[in-house]
Amino acid sequence: MSIFLATAGLVIALSLSTVSCFYLKASSVYKNYMYDEVRNFALLASNLIDPEQHQKLNKPELEGSDLYLEALEPLVQFHLKIPNIHYLYTMVDLNGQDHFILDTAYAPIIRERADVEFSALMEPFEEPLNDSEEKGFLYSGEAYVHKAPYTDEYGTFINALAPINDEHGNMVAFIGVDYRIDSYQQRLSQLRAAASLSLLFGLALALGLGYIAKCQHAQLREAFAEKESREVELNLARNKAETANKAKSDIMALVAHELKTPINAIIGFCQLARDFVSQECQGRIKKELEDDLDSINEAAQTLEMHTKQLLLSEELDAKGIDQIEDEISLERLVQQHLQMFDYSARRKSIRIDYDYEGNYAILGNEYALGQAIENLLSNALKFSPVGSVVTVTLTKEDDYQSSILSIQDQGPGLNEHDQKLLFQKFARLSTSPTAGETTTGLGLSIVKRIIESHSGDVWCESTKGRGCNFKIRLPLTSSPNDDEPLNPEPAALDPVG
Repeated sequence: MSIFLATAGLVIALSLSTVSCFYLKASSVYKNYMYDEVRNFALLASNLIDPEQHQKLNKPELEGSDLYLEALEPLVQFHLKIPNIHYLYTMVDLNGQDHFILDTAYAPIIRERADVEFSALMEPFEEPLNDSEEKGFLYSGEAYVHKAPYTDEYGTFINALAPINDEHGNMVAFIGVDYRIDSYQQRLSQLRAAASLSLLFGLALALGLGYIAKCQHAQLREAFAEKESREVELNLARNKAETANKAKSDIMALVAHELKTPINAIIGFCQLARDFVSQECQGRIKKELEDDLDSINEAAQTLEMHTKQLLLSEELDAKGIDQIEDEISLERLVQQHLQMFDYSARRKSIRIDYDYEGNYAILGNEYALGQAIENLLSNALKFSPVGSVVTVTLTKEDDYQSSILSIQDQGPGLNEHDQKLLFQKFARLSTSPTAGETTTGLGLSIVKRIIESHSGDVWCESTKGRGCNFKIRLPLTSSPNDDEPLNPEPAALDPVG
């Protein structure tokens, strides 16, 4: 027991240390990236200003003039291209007092936002800059980003300044960018969620080691009880202790090696322990231990799925879908993923009926589309009652330009409120899986982003109490085998018994 506690404590401590370092490093890297990005926005915007034209805007009555509008237009277009910019403006320093010159909030398309306030031409700035720091950077020709964000009634922002220099390199004005950091704060929240999930992995790993230690001790006790001779008992104890120590050493080496991917480590340890139980344990204790290890392995598989969903969602947020250029047999792709869920369907005595009209070809990213199909099939099985039927059909639309993949279940269905939230990230609906399965709230949002990136559509037809019918529409490309299905007859996956 002490070995188990020490091992579990070590795994938990290492998990905490690793996750903490990851979170701190990731948040620091992302913060530096964001500050650099805002600095670059300020520099880019400063290059849009004509210094000579800007110097002519020196009277309040010029506000709204042709000269004013001509100078403002490129800044407005720049502002519209970067929605997270809250304020974009220029200023001049007149005898130690900063005055506004251009402000994109003058443009109706910007001012119509409820959270912006316009600063007029030559309006004094109430909070002058710190000459010893901010303006020191500006007069030296460098952009400046304030280290601390500021918060007002409209949100939290980062402010960056960049000089506007004349042809001789002298600063005649400066430009300011106030950048909304809501997306940054959301990304930090996602990092915290990922860190929390990793801590759960470490706890599950410690639990797995506990079950392995339990197996080893139970096997030793049973070996001692069955032997009549003291000498045989001692020899067996010695052999089993050596085996246990070797197994423990191997496990710890594997744990150290796999800490960066704790889910794979959990699955590997469960398999190793189950093999050990099958070979060395007997009778009732063998069955109990095998059942315990199967439960751990199933939990690890669930964590692996959740991690996969979270990482895929993050990847989609960060860079979208990789280049879509593969010609894919949609019928073959559906068949492959139906086979993946054969075991899950049989466990709940669910029959999957599959009907298709032809071998349709589409252009896309095969891995991403497969993930979308996998998420919909998984969703259908989770919310289907035991002994029900899931119906999968693949057809062409009447215009023959698109394919329709339909996945219909006999679950509890959705009310109108649930349907409005259905494809949002981390959505929590009123219905629950029928066998206690877990969900991340990410699967359907991932499906939507993948399908829409392929110029397709996804929607759900449902009435409360009558199940759900999820449909995917994807554009077709030409295929030489449109009239020849890959299999001669539709497939049906029947439950055991």
